[in-house]
Amino acid sequence: MDKSQQTNQLLIAGVKSYPGALIAMTEFRRLALKTVQDAVESNLKLIATSMGVELSPSEIQKRFKPKESEIGEENAKIGVTIRRDAEGWKQYYQFYWERESFYFTAIIRFKEAAAPAASISEVLNQIESKFRVGFEEEERELFMSRQITSVEMRRVSEILPEVLREWANLWKRLGGLKGLNVNEATIAGR
Repeated sequence: MDKSQQTNQLLIAGVKSYPGALIAMTEFRRLALKTVQDAVESNLKLIATSMGVELSPSEIQKRFKPKESEIGEENAKIGVTIRRDAEGWKQYYQFYWERESFYFTAIIRFKEAAAPAASISEVLNQIESKFRVGFEEEERELFMSRQITSVEMRRVSEILPEVLREWANLWKRLGGLKGLNVNEATIAGR
C-alpha cells in the first residue's frame, strides 16, 4: 500500500470517528480538570499554611498540554497551576502520562534566583512519604507523584485529596518555604 492509499484510509476512518472522538476527549478533559481543581481548592488552605504563604482559589488557573506544537505522550498533562512569578515560583497540580502509566503530581518549580540555597535532595532522603517525592536539580522542581491505575480511577476523588494532604505534610516537615532557605522576599511576596 502506497502513501496516498494510507492517507486516504486514514481520512476515511477519521471522517467516521472524529466527531465522537472529539466529544469524548473534550468531556474527558473537562472532567479531569474539574476533579483536580476541586481537590486543590478544597485543600488549598492546608497547603498554604504548610508552605507558609497565602494562596487564594482565585489564583488557580487551568493547565492543558500539549499545545499543538508539542504533540506527544510525554507532554500530556491536565490540571491547574498557581503562578507566583514575581516571587520566583509556580505550582502545578496535574494528571500526566508517562510511559503508558497515569499519574497525579504536585510540583513547585523555582526560578533560578529563588531556588532553595540548600540541596533539597539530601533533606528529602531523610523524610518518609507514602508517595514518590524528589527534587529535579536541573528543573529546580520539588515534586510528589502517585501513580493511579485504571481500576483506581473509580476512587480518584478520594485519592487526589490524600496526595494533597501528604503534599502539605511534606511542606510541614520541610518547614515551609522558610525551611528550604528560600529568599525571605520571595516568601513574603515582595
